Amino acid sequence: LLIRGVCYSEAQSNSSQPRLSYEEMTEDYPRYPDIHDLDLTLLNPRMIVDVAPYMNPCPYTVSPNTPVSHVFNLFRTMGLRHLPVVNAVGEIVGIITRHNLTHEFLHAQLRQHYRTM
Repeated sequence: LLIRGVCYSEAQSNSSQPRLSYEEMTEDYPRYPDIHDLDLTLLNPRMIVDVAPYMNPCPYTVSPNTPVSHVFNLFRTMGLRHLPVVNAVGEIVGIITRHNLTHEFLHAQLRQHYRTM
């Protein structure tokens, strides 16, 4: 969205924001550019990006207390790549990625947890 200038001015309504088609959105998949490779100095900081048209209105979510086995099953059965973690009032408090469920990552987290005890 940033690369293609999908944004609008504070003085305009979000209906003036250009829209990308699904084909345009997925053109670079699975090799989307890394945010660190973008020259953000070229962007106007007073512009707004409305991401609502590109979001899933009813995403799968988990609470901070959801067992890892349940999270793993959601990723496996639903083919997820990201899973928002929300608190009791629906605020996003984190995001779980496939990487977070790898054997190596989970072992590192477990070692770190035991060191702080």
